[in-house]
Order: sequence, then structure tokens, then C-alpha cells
Amino acid sequence: MKPKEIKKRCYTKVEIDGTERYVCRYCNKNYKENVTRMTMHIKNECKEVPQCISKCLLSPNKSKFNHKSMNAFNQNSLEMVPNTENVIQITDTNQSSIENPQPQITYKNQSLLKFVDTMKGGEKDHLDELLSRAIFTSATPFSIVENQNWLKFFKTLRPTYNPPSRKTVSTTLLEKEYLRTYNKVYENILEAKVYAVQLDGWSNIRNESIMNIIVTTPKPFIFKSIDCGSNRHSAEYISAEISSVVEELGKEKCLGVITDNASNMKKAWKLLQADEKFKSLPIAYYSCVSHTLNLLMLDVVKVKTCFEIENISKAIIKNIISTHILKANFTRIQKAKNIKCSLKLPVKTRWGSFINCLESLIKNKSTLQHLAVSNDINIIEKLDKTVKRKILSDQYWNYVEKFITLIRPIVNWITILESDTPRLSVVPEVLNEIKQHFITYIPISPLLEVEGTMLLKKIDERYNMAIHPIHFAANLVDPNYQGKNLKDGCDVEGILFLKKVAKVLLKGNEYDKIMIEVAEFRAHEGFWAKDVVWCNSSEMDARTWWNGICSNTKLSTVASAILSLPASSAATERSFSVYSHIHNKKRNRLTNTNASKLLFIQANMNNIDFLSPDKSNNKKTPS
Repeated sequence: MKPKEIKKRCYTKVEIDGTERYVCRYCNKNYKENVTRMTMHIKNECKEVPQCISKCLLSPNKSKFNHKSMNAFNQNSLEMVPNTENVIQITDTNQSSIENPQPQITYKNQSLLKFVDTMKGGEKDHLDELLSRAIFTSATPFSIVENQNWLKFFKTLRPTYNPPSRKTVSTTLLEKEYLRTYNKVYENILEAKVYAVQLDGWSNIRNESIMNIIVTTPKPFIFKSIDCGSNRHSAEYISAEISSVVEELGKEKCLGVITDNASNMKKAWKLLQADEKFKSLPIAYYSCVSHTLNLLMLDVVKVKTCFEIENISKAIIKNIISTHILKANFTRIQKAKNIKCSLKLPVKTRWGSFINCLESLIKNKSTLQHLAVSNDINIIEKLDKTVKRKILSDQYWNYVEKFITLIRPIVNWITILESDTPRLSVVPEVLNEIKQHFITYIPISPLLEVEGTMLLKKIDERYNMAIHPIHFAANLVDPNYQGKNLKDGCDVEGILFLKKVAKVLLKGNEYDKIMIEVAEFRAHEGFWAKDVVWCNSSEMDARTWWNGICSNTKLSTVASAILSLPASSAATERSFSVYSHIHNKKRNRLTNTNASKLLFIQANMNNIDFLSPDKSNNKKTPS
């Protein structure tokens, strides 16, 4: 560039004590008009000239690119300095202030880079990872990165950042996040002392067969989501899938396989028990206690007297909610009475929801009766006569209240046992409590004597369906129960199972002491003779008690392992709820492969630490 052009672009004309001077816009040094000296200053002396501007101004290349760069410089950088059209008057007789003008003139000599949004190496990759993780864990459609309003938001928030394309999100970033999550999950499972496997089948939005496998440590981790394709959920197919997971994770660490009570699942148990690979291992094959209690609720609902009450209750609710006039008036009366509970119909296959139906009617009893005695001709015409008669019947409401009292313990325990917290030791206590409750309340319930007798037999059948020696063993080592309420002989079955587990988890000399410690634990002798050991034992989790107070005993290894197993396979049911939230009607085009990866990421997000570095250098590839 010509020296005159440099003078024009890099210096500001000022007047100091009546003399024209040219001040450098970057270091404030001033000169008389001498373009050669001024050019040499910019070229060699001034240390404040930004590198990008120095190259732009002093490059001998007169290419088209250089002119464009200069135009950009003219439009952006010169806006930061005073207008050269105005001469600034300075009166100062001090010679030093002439050579080095004081900041009476304000110049903006910062680097242009401070005013430009730039990204350092790897920063975009990190932002892409965070954005994609937010998309994957919130079931957000991939199309969000194509939405113009979202793009405008990102551009306003961070002008330099360009979100990844939809294809990149659904392929590269999804695969990367899936592999990262998979390695975290695999790492957590391998660190666990023991684990259990649970699985169940389901149909997605396209009516395609899906099977989810959960591994509990005791934290539940989605381990596999299998697109079964044309494969039937046969016992052979199910046992093969369980076998592959157990062998992959270490068969010596597997203590339980939990499923529902379906015949194909129970047949799969038998196939695994007969398999030479697992025959000698103490793997407990038992059913989900929540599913068993749900079946017990079905037994209650099927009883004729209860069935009639259910039908009447459903008829009342359907008549109200399916008619606009009745629904509007019902809502108006509710608001006047400040009642906020809606009427609820029972859910198919969730027979415990029957109590929610009855309770919603009880809470709205006054509203329904107010509606039934209304003189409004529209209400009278729409309200079914049989429904009106039942609403005003004291006997009906009496029956509803007694049925709620009868079945409440079943529903309460279903809710408690569906938790992810392992409560294996509670199962024998729950089943015994429910039976005693029915023995007490059946005589004062609306049930006929023959119906009551039949229900008690059903409870015994469900008990035998749900119970396994592992439940007795867990109850035996739980400091809150210690096997005191077990039936005759059940404690012996529990001790035998304890020995099987100890044989796998303990070494030879440690295994020899296990029976001694079991006897001392039950008799409160030896280590357990001290009162301090039992202090606050009822206020803490049984596993915490064994791992914290009794950690030096050999029995603690076996007890904490058994107590870490879940009582139900409700985690599998929850995984299907997450799956349906991801693969819904609006995302019907989502492939089963991507849906399973999204499920894996979202369902496991709360059980792994995304911020912690991977401990193992050996990355595991999903099979």
C-alpha cells in the first residue's frame, strides 16, 4: 500500500499548540507530516498494531482478496476511532506531552479480535456434544436443528456457532453419545459385586415386537433393547437372550433373573436351570412381586360381588364424562364445593387402578348426589335412571367404602414394591400381612362367604407363585425381620440359599465360617451380642447396616449381595414408558435402532455421571 494511504488509515490529524501533528491510532505517538517516517513507524516500530491489520495494510499483494479485506477494515475497524474530519484542539506547553500526548484524546486501540466472536479448537465439538445430549435426553425431535426460530436463537446467543445438521445429529453424534453412555453403563455394571437381570416384551407404535433387558446393581440400567423382528417370544428365544447377557457380564456375579408370571418366562427359567453353564450357580429365578399382586387384584375384581360394584362404578363415571351437559354441570358443582379430584376409570391390565376409581367416586360423592337431585330438565334427561338410583343409594356407597378398605393394602404394597429401591426381604412379610388383612376384613365385607373362602385360596396360590428361597434368605439377614415371621422350614430354605451364594462369593476358609456367623447373628451372640451393633438398625437400610456396621464379618458380603436384588421388574415397565415417549406417533419414522439408542441414553442418564472421565481405556463395543 502507498505511504499516503497508510497515513490516511493509521493516523489522526490533530492540532497541538497551533502545529499540525499526526497521531498514531494505536500507540498515540505523534509526528509532523512525514509519510516515510510515519510508514516506517507502522511497519517496524508500533507494537500496538493488530497483526491482522498490519498484514492487511502492509501486504504488497494487490489482489482482489486484499481489496476486499481493506473494505472490511474500512467499514469495521475505523468506526472505533475518532472521525478524522474533525481536528482536535490541544493546548499544552509541556514538551513531553507533545512527544507523548496524554489521554486527553480517547482512542480505541484494542485488537479487533476482542470484538469478534471466535471459537477455539474443539469448542464447537464440545457445544455439539452438549446440544445433542440435551436433544437425546429430552426426546426432542432431531428437526429442532432445522427450525428457523431455534437457529435464530442460537445465532443470537453465539453468532459463530452453527448447529450440526439433522443428519449429523441422528448419525454421528447419536452414535458417539450412545457409545459413551454404553461404556459408562458397562463400567458401572462391572464394578458391582453382584447383579440381577430382568426383561419383558412389548409392542411399539408400529406394533413391532420389542424386548428390553435391564441389569440392576442395584441401580437399574437399560442394557439391551432388542428388535425381535419375526422371532416369537418363545422360551427358547428368551432363555438365549438372558444367557448371552449373563455370560457377557460374568455368570458368577449374577444372583437373580426376574420376569413376570407368563408361561413362556417360566419355561425359560427351566431351560436356564437345566443349562450346564448355569446349573451349579446360585441364580434365583423368581417372578415380579408387583405383577403377582396385580394378579391378586384381578382375582378380587373377578369375584361376582366386586365385579358388580366395578360395573356400577364405571357406568356412573361414563355417564357423567361422556355427556357434555352432565360434565359441565358436574364441573360447576365441583368448583363450588372446591373439590379438585376428577372421576377416574380403571385402567385395563392395571387392576390396582380399581381403587383409584372407587376413591374418586367417594371424593365426589356430594357432587354426584347434588347432580342427581338437580331440577334442571337437561340434567334429568341426560342422567341415566339406574345411575341416579345408585348415586342416591346408601348401600352402594357403603359397599364402595368396604371394598376400598379390603383392597387398599394390596395397592399400597404394589406402589412401594415398584420402587427401584431393593426390597426383597419385605416380600414374605407383605404376603403374610395381606392374607391376615383379608382374614380380618372378609367377614365384614360385602363378599359372600363362599367368595371369601375362594379369595383366601387365591392368596395362597399367589404366595406360592411369588415366593422363592432367596426371599427367605433376604428376610433372614434383614436386621428388621431376622426371619422371625417366616413359616416353619422357610428359614432353613433361606439358610441353604445363603450357603449357595457364599460358596460363589467367598473363599474356602471364609466359606467355612459362614454357618457359624449365621447362627451367631440369629442368636445375637459373638459380634452381634453388642447392643451398639443393633442401635438404630431399624432406622437404616439393611444393606447400609451390613456394609457399615458389620463390614468385617464374612456374612456381610453374602447378606449385602442378596439384599441388593430387586423385588419387582417394574424398572422394565418404566423403560417401556420412556420408549413410548421417544417413539411416539409424531416420530413414527424413527428407526428401531435409533429408538433403542435414544432409550439407552435417556433411561440411563440419571444413573451415570456424564462429567466423570472414563476409568477404563478399553472401550467396549455393544454386541
